[in-house]
Amino acid sequence: MTKKLFRAILIDPKRQTVDVVVTTGTHVNTCGWVGADGLDNFRIADHPKSFDYGWVDDTGLSRGQPINAFKFDGGGDPIAGLCLIIGANKETGATTDAAMPLDFVREHIVWLGRIIPEVFWEETEHGSRAIVTYSRVKA
Repeated sequence: MTKKLFRAILIDPKRQTVDVVVTTGTHVNTCGWVGADGLDNFRIADHPKSFDYGWVDDTGLSRGQPINAFKFDGGGDPIAGLCLIIGANKETGATTDAAMPLDFVREHIVWLGRIIPEVFWEETEHGSRAIVTYSRVKA
């Protein structure tokens, strides 16, 4: 049986590249793309029939070790290591092609170089939330 393949976008902050890749969208395959044992995700775009999510190493920031990172120009926390953007159907949650245009992603990335992240947890009435600070590694 042939697995369905999906259009995804791979962001590589070490090489400072953003490329279209093809993926099966499985957990194991996504872990392979981002070079991680575990994954964390964040919603990056809302389209008429799908969402685009960024998938990253779930310990990329919390290890506190130097890592290549980026962020999006709209603000937010740094994103450590490789990031795979892939879509999800709004109704079923099934994997779909990433709908974001490649040029749009490229235009809105801020490369941070190597950083040393620190993660602090704050308890709120709605649960805990991470506060991420970082310093840049001097070349």
